[in-house]
Amino acid sequence: MDNNETRIAPLKPPTSAETELDNSTIIQPLSSQQAASKGAPANTVISPVEDKASLNTPTATPSGLGIIKGRFELVKSIGSGGMGDVFLARDLVRVEMDDNQPLVAIKVLKGNFSAMREAAQALQREAKKAQLLSHPNIVTVYDFDRDNDLVFITMEYLEGESLEDYLSNNSCMPPEQALKTIELAAEGLAYAHKKGYVHADIKPANIFLTKDGGVKILDFGIAQAVRSTNEEELSAGESWTKYALTPSYASPEMIAHQDLHTNDDIYGLGIVLHELLTGSHPFLDADGKAIPADKAAEQGLTLAPLKSISRRANQALIQSLAFEGKHRHQDAGELIKAMHPPSKLKGALFASLALAIISIAAAVFLQTHEPPPPTLADLPATLEKTRAFITEADDLLATGEIGMAHRLYAQGKNALDKTDNINPKDLQAALYVLRERQSDVIAALQLRLDDKTLSRFQLKEIQLALEYLYNDELTEDKEQVAQTIAQLKQRLNREDSQ
Repeated sequence: MDNNETRIAPLKPPTSAETELDNSTIIQPLSSQQAASKGAPANTVISPVEDKASLNTPTATPSGLGIIKGRFELVKSIGSGGMGDVFLARDLVRVEMDDNQPLVAIKVLKGNFSAMREAAQALQREAKKAQLLSHPNIVTVYDFDRDNDLVFITMEYLEGESLEDYLSNNSCMPPEQALKTIELAAEGLAYAHKKGYVHADIKPANIFLTKDGGVKILDFGIAQAVRSTNEEELSAGESWTKYALTPSYASPEMIAHQDLHTNDDIYGLGIVLHELLTGSHPFLDADGKAIPADKAAEQGLTLAPLKSISRRANQALIQSLAFEGKHRHQDAGELIKAMHPPSKLKGALFASLALAIISIAAAVFLQTHEPPPPTLADLPATLEKTRAFITEADDLLATGEIGMAHRLYAQGKNALDKTDNINPKDLQAALYVLRERQSDVIAALQLRLDDKTLSRFQLKEIQLALEYLYNDELTEDKEQVAQTIAQLKQRLNREDSQ
């Protein structure tokens, strides 16, 4: 696979000679005048594409492989692009709290970009967009911050590999797995599309396969909100990345610098699906190099159906790669529907209705027959340690000692994990009680946020606690916790701007 790093290029569309070099994301200033006003010649490439061999080599940063913000200990470099380097880091605060998931990923703005306000704003926009788009198939971004001249964002550390790496190591992907992978990516995109955002840079490097079989969309750094009018003003960060594109995955409309549409993401996703199924780009020249969409359209190229997938899947793929946006699926939700036969959708609908009827009937029955939920008093003597920790934590929580209470509840869970030969019924009862206490801790933190006099330090402490709880297996309503974290971050941003 070709490399896909980010670089800065002039406004003019890339020539065919340029597009044959690689599949880099090209970010173009709005005008030569704007570029000159920032002290950069319009035709100057500010950051060259990195050598892929350097991805496993720690990249020099202002602080080296040290500690950022007195909190994040850089462990190793795990990726690099034109705009930033990505590091695996250890969150020392999480280590102090005995968090079993102390690792995070940190994207650090490259040194030659740190003085560029637009680049920093673009990175901040990536963090904002990802925080607004909370979905299982979109990478979680925790925060945007700076340490002197070092600008960075922190995000969840993912174990696995990007589709770019997968294709570098494999000729192609089994059809069933390829279709499922694209469907999961489409679910994340469908969520973003409903929120009014276009990713604008869908390619194998920005879709990640996790070790547990999940799929995550990466890098919302150049994502744009869909606008109703051309006159709507762009922020500085958005202006700087308005004409970003990766030639081999960009739709004809993107190459022509037309306003972004959700169907632009569909074209990129179609290219990725074809590469997973066949190991190659759908449109190739005589030398086997990818042909960008505008040139493929000029040459009247068409896509032949693939034997490895069903007729319906072929139709969905071919429609995704239509050169005219009006002929493509208009958003990722439409693509998902197109990939499933009607009978499957109808069967799923009937199954859902049947399940709903059964659930209602069961609820009516259980109203008079369901036993009361277990309480702390129901836990047997064999779980005495767990009971003792919970009892002590209950007293602390009642007096407002939320942090200490949660630590003791966690110790109660650890004691439960270390207890051998637990009766399954007793285990379920203990887990139920601990989940209830976890909910009480979350509710107490949310109530604490009603205090408008809290300092920034106190707010950050609550944010850290909520992020820890979000990743805790005992937490049931993760969506509610995620919403609270998002609201808290908005509050912090408002206070910073005042």
